[in-house]
Amino acid sequence: MKRIIRFLAIMTGIMVLLVACGARKDVTSAGFDAKAQYSLTFGTTSDLEPGYKQVIASPEFKAKYPNVMVKLVVQDWQTHHDTLKTVVAAGQVPNDIEVIDTAFLGAYANPAILTDLNAAPFNAKSFSGALVAYAVKNATTGDGKLLAVPVDIAPGVLLYRKDLADKAGVSFDNLASWDDYIAACRKVMDSVNSPGAKMKIYGVPHPSDVGLAPINGGLTGLTDSNGVPLAPREKFISALELARKTRAAGIDGDFSPWSQPWEAAFTNGQIVTSPNGAWFVGTLATGYAENEKGLWRMTYLPGKEYVSYGGSYLAIPEKIPVNRKTAAWEVVKFFTASKEAQLLDFKVLTAFPVLVSLYKDPVMDEPVEYLGGQKARQIVADVALHTQPDRITSGDADIQTILLNAINVVAKGTPVDKAYSDAQAQAKEQIK
Repeated sequence: MKRIIRFLAIMTGIMVLLVACGARKDVTSAGFDAKAQYSLTFGTTSDLEPGYKQVIASPEFKAKYPNVMVKLVVQDWQTHHDTLKTVVAAGQVPNDIEVIDTAFLGAYANPAILTDLNAAPFNAKSFSGALVAYAVKNATTGDGKLLAVPVDIAPGVLLYRKDLADKAGVSFDNLASWDDYIAACRKVMDSVNSPGAKMKIYGVPHPSDVGLAPINGGLTGLTDSNGVPLAPREKFISALELARKTRAAGIDGDFSPWSQPWEAAFTNGQIVTSPNGAWFVGTLATGYAENEKGLWRMTYLPGKEYVSYGGSYLAIPEKIPVNRKTAAWEVVKFFTASKEAQLLDFKVLTAFPVLVSLYKDPVMDEPVEYLGGQKARQIVADVALHTQPDRITSGDADIQTILLNAINVVAKGTPVDKAYSDAQAQAKEQIK
């Protein structure tokens, strides 16, 4: 769900993957046998493990699937996706179920690699309409194949330090534009930073936190309908220009995303705002800024933009033997379409549910203690319901890295037009 700029990895050799997988074979199994014993492997990432472990151990899962044993195969986020790439390219059999992050979805979303879950005997259409529409659409091919099912999402929100904003007489709620946001950050910094202070307060960690925010965190929609990377031009020029304004206003601390200094800046109370996926509240509360409980709040992104910062998908690789596919599908369905699993995952990981019916559950009106008792979850639900699907392609991971580099050079003084032209030329060369 989650895991934004830190995780912009270069995915190469996509054609190798497709060739190695061979032609797709139709599933001919009559279906899941409730009397048979199944032993499945479930490849996941270390940040998702705590939630998934509890779902598998839950009374609901054990009662419904007493004959299904699930072993989690856990690696860190990057290693998990790299391993999957290597296994598939070598023609080997992956885990029965694989977690795939949005950043990598395009690299694997091909029927030669992943099973079409809209086909019989899975028939995912029978319940996928109950899930957040944009996330389902992002994993659906042009000819209607569903190659992964969303299990959590990361609606984009703005997190901010209310205590620092109040001290400066600034409100981050209902900002009309990103220019207003930059001005608000500048005002807070001017109010709270004293001359000669050893530790400076910054509006935002890095220009990329702002520049990538309006374009889905730089995760999707990186090509136009003709496959041209970083197009249309105006969209990405706007992102680079926003990053330039952020640096020009002096509101960022130049902390590289997900680096040790970046993390330390949150821990030290140096950051005023974070445009991010809603899941980042959990990261602040349990790691980066535990000592700032009650000081942070959530609101909409400036201009009330509805964007997605990614999320997690569950897929069944095509090379999995037929007799295990239907059992794997039962597990996927439980994780994605059952209220019990979605709520448990949400409570353990703060991974926002994809099951739309839960947005009317009382849990969505509960106060969030870390956010000072704010009833913030309805904001997240509203963003989820209004976010539109965007284009996902096999070259996304490469283009993400190139785009982030373009932001970095703009922050160092390269003119926006040149940074864009260089980035697009590099992207075209990379994915041709």
